[in-house]
Amino acid sequence: MRYRLQAAADPAELSLGGSILAKPVATPLRVLVVEDSLADAELLLLELKRGGYEVSYERCTTEAEVRKALKTGTWDLIVSDYSLPGFDGMRCLQLYRESGLDIPFLLMSGTVGEEIAVEAMKGGAHDYIMKDRLVRLVPAIKRELREAVARRERKSFMEQMEFIAYHDPVTRLPNQRLFLQEVEQAIRRCDSYPGRRLVIAIPEIAKFKEIRTTVTEADYDTLMRQIADRIWLRCEGMLTLARIDDYTFAALFPLDQDGDPAVAARSLLSAFDEPYEIDPFLLHLDASVGMAVRGAETQAAAVLRNAMVAANQAREKRQPHALYSMAEDHSSPGNLALLGQLRDAIRGGELALYYQPILDLGTERITGVEALVRWNHPQLGLLQPEKFLGLAESSNLIIPLTAWVVDAAFSQWRQWRQSGLDID
Repeated sequence: MRYRLQAAADPAELSLGGSILAKPVATPLRVLVVEDSLADAELLLLELKRGGYEVSYERCTTEAEVRKALKTGTWDLIVSDYSLPGFDGMRCLQLYRESGLDIPFLLMSGTVGEEIAVEAMKGGAHDYIMKDRLVRLVPAIKRELREAVARRERKSFMEQMEFIAYHDPVTRLPNQRLFLQEVEQAIRRCDSYPGRRLVIAIPEIAKFKEIRTTVTEADYDTLMRQIADRIWLRCEGMLTLARIDDYTFAALFPLDQDGDPAVAARSLLSAFDEPYEIDPFLLHLDASVGMAVRGAETQAAAVLRNAMVAANQAREKRQPHALYSMAEDHSSPGNLALLGQLRDAIRGGELALYYQPILDLGTERITGVEALVRWNHPQLGLLQPEKFLGLAESSNLIIPLTAWVVDAAFSQWRQWRQSGLDID
């Protein structure tokens, strides 16, 4: 049963030396009392009243009653007798720990010694009070209540700091750090199921930076939240969505062995079919999507990076979506190494021209040739132009490469002329 213990009716005000003194306001305190002796429980509650508390309480005498009270009640404090018929304070302490509550737990006894008190403190009790020394009760409770408040404040602060460290403050989505952790977890789960794959998809929104500088900060944040909400609504089966920087969202999708990554891209693109309302404007956003499928032994950061490359490729080619291709990734580690080797290949004689004749069908004469460059790579063998021309075009190497091709072609033409072969 629950009770409320209040002082007897007193005058609302007292007069002292001509001054009017208001009656002190008691502090509300909700106490779970685990005690088989009604007399001892009443002594405890009277001590709390004298200490300035207005107590509401429930008294329990069995383990079943304690379990129920811990589940259904909202308590500021638990005070438990150590010795109970068929049930003791250490068991009550264990139930308290299992409940997950962070409130003061005090054990009381009139008989046990110091060793039991030490064991109780090690087990999680906040203090141990002897029944013949209740003068310590109120000071101990006040101290432990202050400590409980401080613990909750510290816990709340740490939770806020952790949230800030792993989430975007505007959309409350995972940030890049948390997204990569979630991708790594998904990779471990996926590796347990042969044939299952993962795809990261990144929507590249056209002129996003211009929009960012045009609308107000508040409107931009509203737009980000609207985009996040609509992506979650449209992308069925999406595992997680993150905002990895001020302009970029990233989504993770599962993919069956024969699944088409473009399905994920199309679901993302559907989030931009209708305009977004930023009062008083309707913003029509054009988007493309870059995708990267997680391959064998590929880490989360590498898949994310590849998806970002694919997003740039889709934008540059004006395609609705693009799947990452290493051959088109001029900044991949392998291609960067190949680019460095190409510089030496131009100077070192590893390039060769192959000539494809152009035939005049009317006269059946060769009227010209098409020069095709190849790279005799010492480790990779004969490389076709698509393996290295794009790399050269993305750097200044296209100039010396072109000069080499022109020089080699004219040298061959002169040799043909000297041997009597006339090819224009």
